Amino acid sequence: DLKVMLDTIEPTWKALKAHGLDEWSYVYGFDEVPSTCEPVLRRVFGAVKRAFPGLKTMAAINWPKVASDLPLDVWVLQYQLFDEFGPAASQNWTKTGKELWLYHCIEPNSMRYLNTFTERPTVQGRLLFWLAALWEIEYGRPTGWLYYEMNLWKPCSSPACGPAKKHPIVWESAGALKETAFTDWPEGNFIWRELDRIFANGDGQFVYPCTDGPCGGVRLAALRDGLEDWELFRQLGRPALPLLRQLVRGARDWRADVGRLQELRAEAAKMLAAKRVEVLI
Repeated sequence: DLKVMLDTIEPTWKALKAHGLDEWSYVYGFDEVPSTCEPVLRRVFGAVKRAFPGLKTMAAINWPKVASDLPLDVWVLQYQLFDEFGPAASQNWTKTGKELWLYHCIEPNSMRYLNTFTERPTVQGRLLFWLAALWEIEYGRPTGWLYYEMNLWKPCSSPACGPAKKHPIVWESAGALKETAFTDWPEGNFIWRELDRIFANGDGQFVYPCTDGPCGGVRLAALRDGLEDWELFRQLGRPALPLLRQLVRGARDWRADVGRLQELRAEAAKMLAAKRVEVLI
């Protein structure tokens, strides 16, 4: 019911505007739907745009092309598809002033691609944003990155995994696990809880339950570092491209060299500092 949906959005939108947060607000929906859902998306998001001018709409839709007249402000595309579809697939979209973001989740899960699973080298999470920086400087997009969940804990509820249990906090202040990073619960994140063979460790999990509330791990820190790197390269502009291409060239063309990453980042920072000195002079 469109009226119920609009009535639900209205008080939240008013509150966000009152606090000056309207620029950062959006309605998200139609997550990974097929292109056959376009008529429904047009009807629903069209109603949102008419009722609340200025409120952005966002959807993760992995279509090869999206019509620029769609009542959608932010098209979110699974990142490896930017490579597969080619930059031209989103060129008209951003020419009209709309945004293209990228995202990752349990996909792509092949070892050929960067991801943030627990078993992957931590640097992969950081390199995702080097790839985003490369493409933004080359093509003007993406301008953002979506991740769907930060604290999604789904232990297996299948009999094959044993009975479901409530587990204590990860960081113990006393006992055998005092001040360690060891956990005493199964860390496997079972995407569909009743199926004991489908899991992705770390998917949707970047914060942990600690004594004084949520705390982050090294994978979350890598994402933070990657976002800061992206901003550094964005400010540097096209001179950053030779640096970026030493480690990332495409969704399946990358090199996880931590030492070289640190050297390249330091070089980029020096280049940006020199650029700012030139402007001042």
